Amino acid sequence: MKTKHRLLAALSGLFLAVPSFAQQVPIATKPADVTSAAHGVIMHPEYAKIIGRMAYVWGWPMVNQMNRRAAITQAPEPGRLNGVLPVAPRGQVGMLNDYIAEIGKPYASKPGFYLLVGPNWKGEAPTGVNAVIRSSTELANVIPRVFMDDTAEDRKAVQPLINQIVAYPLKDFDGKTKTIDWSKAPAIPGQASSGGETPWVVPEKFFDQLGEVLDAVPPLPGEESLYGNFRALLDAASKDPAIKKALDEVAAETESDDTAASRRNPALKSTLLRGKNHCQINSRAALGYFLSNCLGKNTPAYPTARSNRKCRTCQAPFYT
Repeated sequence: MKTKHRLLAALSGLFLAVPSFAQQVPIATKPADVTSAAHGVIMHPEYAKIIGRMAYVWGWPMVNQMNRRAAITQAPEPGRLNGVLPVAPRGQVGMLNDYIAEIGKPYASKPGFYLLVGPNWKGEAPTGVNAVIRSSTELANVIPRVFMDDTAEDRKAVQPLINQIVAYPLKDFDGKTKTIDWSKAPAIPGQASSGGETPWVVPEKFFDQLGEVLDAVPPLPGEESLYGNFRALLDAASKDPAIKKALDEVAAETESDDTAASRRNPALKSTLLRGKNHCQINSRAALGYFLSNCLGKNTPAYPTARSNRKCRTCQAPFYT
């Protein structure tokens, strides 16, 4: 017993004699404090598939919208692709002239000039502009509409209003109202259509485009770690053909599985039929990524793409 007591006493003295250099590691309080995923690590193809599947569900709506923009803005002038789809060069707008919808009234906006700018624009709005609408990303979507009754008389009556909806570069602004007779919009030839929805996201090209999305769309609060993992994944794929092959495989698998699941989901179908695919709901729902992905597949008229921090599917306050 005495030996044991002497040993304990010696150990106690040892601990007391050694200065304490250990300090509590600071606890992360904001995303910037969290170490991002490391690049250059050896990544197993099956692990890459796990992260890749999440990246595909997360990024599908934005790749969808990015490819839409790339195709639509190739138009040489505002018009209708194959006589149907409104298209225009970037910074301009193409219009139909015979549909039913409503815009402006829910937001009590007044007629006039509005300036849509990107996140880095630092200029001054010229005199005569009602308001500046700032998009937090360089990808923004505006879909103007005019309310009317479904009658021949009302269709004719709204034409002058529709003709006043025009978008053009700021350099062309002169304070005067510009008009376009949208009933005479030119038909711009394009690829032959099968009659179905254009597959804007091509699985085997998805991971080639994901980096562009990450660069163009900043992370929402809390998504920083996702971005870090996705960038590490793309870095590994650029150095290892096996990883790239695994990602292409999982993209094709996820496209097939996710599309089938979204169309079989009765709860989702019910939600869509009740009109609950509003941008604010998509962005705040616990299954926001899944809903955004599925809504883009189920409601092609409302392509979902996050374009600001408040709303994943639209640039507020515009109606999608």
